Amino acid sequence: MDKLPYELLFAIATHLDSPKDLCSLSQVSSLFLSVSRDDRIWKRLCYQLYNIKFPLNEMKQSFYDLFTKILVPYGRYLGYWKSNEKYFGGLINVYLNISDGTITGEKFKALNASLGAPQLFFDDDDDEDDEADESFLKPVYTKIKLFTIDCQSHQILCHQCNVLHSELSWIKNFDSNQQYFGLSQEALPINERSSLVEHDHNLMDSPEVRDIYFTRNCSNDSSIVYHPLSIPQPRTGDNNHPLARFNGLWVGSYGGHGLELLYFELYHDFTCPITIDGTSKDVEIVPNALVARKISGDPNVPHSKISFAATHAIEADSDSPICYEGIGQIAHTGYIDAKFIRTKIMPISEDVLKVTWYALHHTSLFKRCLF
Repeated sequence: MDKLPYELLFAIATHLDSPKDLCSLSQVSSLFLSVSRDDRIWKRLCYQLYNIKFPLNEMKQSFYDLFTKILVPYGRYLGYWKSNEKYFGGLINVYLNISDGTITGEKFKALNASLGAPQLFFDDDDDEDDEADESFLKPVYTKIKLFTIDCQSHQILCHQCNVLHSELSWIKNFDSNQQYFGLSQEALPINERSSLVEHDHNLMDSPEVRDIYFTRNCSNDSSIVYHPLSIPQPRTGDNNHPLARFNGLWVGSYGGHGLELLYFELYHDFTCPITIDGTSKDVEIVPNALVARKISGDPNVPHSKISFAATHAIEADSDSPICYEGIGQIAHTGYIDAKFIRTKIMPISEDVLKVTWYALHHTSLFKRCLF
């Protein structure tokens, strides 16, 4: 086979999506070794398995070295994560600095830049005044550095306690016989990642079934757990449900609690609460529902919990915008007496939603996150 043209062998190698298969190929002969080290293959794997995209002029090493020396040991940390800090949680972004070979973890915090920031809820009577409502929500995002991994020395600096650590403990409690090279679409299926945000990890004494996370331990003996988020992309095709266009990361107003980050996803089989506004009903499974789950929370309704869901389109004239009836969750401090109430979800645009909470006589505003 050594007599086969190089480009033909290269074309065959491009169909191998597993680095293990490439390693096996490299052991056949010196020509196969050369083909398996072709940087074009490793560039594709950097993108396919880790979604690494950056200007080529920042590259100071080959894609093979980038993959084997940085992404294999640390690529699993890249991407969006949700922390389990009590009540509040939070959105974490872990990204690669290709120019200096470090990996940084930052926490997003949303603040309201509007002069009307204290007035984050609005009266029902203002439903038609969309522009006035939007002026009350002008989110700005700050980034707080949590840790930096030096991929050369393999040391981890915690910025909050200013202490070097030797590791970020990694736990993967499912599919133990399968090798994962990262948290890409190919490495970890959407259904496995999406379910992780639903767990109440504050109460977790040991790893749950089908769970994955890493922990950060600081000098004050506190331990914070991070779970991976798969952020669904908006879908606007003719074959997609109209609510699918709202998939993604959003920010919303929660009164005195300020702004909170949410995860919107279209569920194809959503089980509605059996008690709404104190009235019980039969179990109903909605075939298409937009579910808003908290990434950051508050002492009333903490992170990981459902904030609201749009379940049924409201019939209206053809000239009227489509609105949806739905459910919303409220509770007392400490997540006590949690219950669901009726809501109305009104899309203003593909990036803005209004939610009316009937029992509270308030309407709140939500905008798509633009980092």
